[in-house]
Amino acid sequence: MEIFSIELLDEWLGLQPRPPALMVGLDLTARSVELQTADFAGSAVHGCTINPTLFQQLVAQGGSLILSQPDLPFDPFRHTLYSTQDLYDRYDAADSLETWKQSFDYRCYRWFMDEADQVPRILTTSQAMQARLHDTAVEGAVARFVADSGRPLVGFMGGHDTPRDTVVYKTVAGLARRLTRSGLMVLTGGGPGLMEAANLGAFLAPYDDDVLDRVCAELAQAPRYDHPDWLSTAWRVKAVLLSAQSPHPSSVSLGIPTWLYGFEPPNVFATHQAKMFYNSLREDGLVTLAGAGLVIGPGNAGTVQEVFQDATQNYYRKAGVAPTPIALLGESFWSRPAAAGPDTMGRAKPLRPLLMALAGEKPKSDWTSAVLITDDVDAIAALLLKAHAPGRKTRGEIWRDCQSSLALDRATRSNP
Repeated sequence: MEIFSIELLDEWLGLQPRPPALMVGLDLTARSVELQTADFAGSAVHGCTINPTLFQQLVAQGGSLILSQPDLPFDPFRHTLYSTQDLYDRYDAADSLETWKQSFDYRCYRWFMDEADQVPRILTTSQAMQARLHDTAVEGAVARFVADSGRPLVGFMGGHDTPRDTVVYKTVAGLARRLTRSGLMVLTGGGPGLMEAANLGAFLAPYDDDVLDRVCAELAQAPRYDHPDWLSTAWRVKAVLLSAQSPHPSSVSLGIPTWLYGFEPPNVFATHQAKMFYNSLREDGLVTLAGAGLVIGPGNAGTVQEVFQDATQNYYRKAGVAPTPIALLGESFWSRPAAAGPDTMGRAKPLRPLLMALAGEKPKSDWTSAVLITDDVDAIAALLLKAHAPGRKTRGEIWRDCQSSLALDRATRSNP
């Protein structure tokens, strides 16, 4: 049983028998008397305030205790996702670049990375453990968020440096809006470029169609993430859209950025952010979570990596598990090495032959029909929205079923 509040702790104390528990970020001294009757065997206490008596009891009973290291810029035991306000806690659009570098987001980046060389710092064992605890806690928050939403996730990947004034940026935003309106939840890497475009499209799902054109035109005034007004322009647009209100429930989307690329500001249109330190965990999570499929726009090495991470999971999937659909937007970009232009920026990646070879290599588990390389957004939408055959599930649906079962199990044990 996962316990993140005093109310849940009281529920646990009222259970007979009491299941093992994970207690996170609580002041346990508030229930020091009641906890004297507890058995901490098999339980874990992370980042909680305890007194010497509770400490001795926990150790004697074989419980696990992990305390936070002092002077960290982050909470390693955080149990909720980040909001935009959390990441930009000291940000002021009037002094955009300077105040972003004072924000929680940038403070964590400086703690984890060597700014000059853009490589991770050499952390002590204790520091590395705290960073990994943080990512594990955030991963758990993602699992609860996805299970509670009940919506299939569609992943959008693509170039972080794709400018806002390109055709492909607006195309991706429009497709993300369409899929969000159809009941899917957009998932991205949470950064700029085509990631921002997808989160923007999801954010605009409840708005009139013509709003997308107007917003894209305003954002295009600061086209790239290294433009001095890139961030402030987005904040201004978002403020006008919200008019001091909270985002509409239909605007919900998820971003999973990483402090490995912390020199890139996270986009402000993802309503929920699961920022992590370690990119390996983040990259695998992005691809695995996207059970409804992936939309891959023109991109760089990281985007190509994500294509073949998905290919690997489809290639080795178990019998009876449907492949996750993967749609590559930009036929010339992904097929012909000579492709160039304002949207491809001369960086074509002709990976079609290898991808299709992998998809058709094992006749009994051929997944070539799950791959689409096209410029036709209607065809992409049809591929991602079509119902799966009865009795066959994607790996993403299996993952969600597991999370729902865990949530139900937790609820049952809390309320026998």
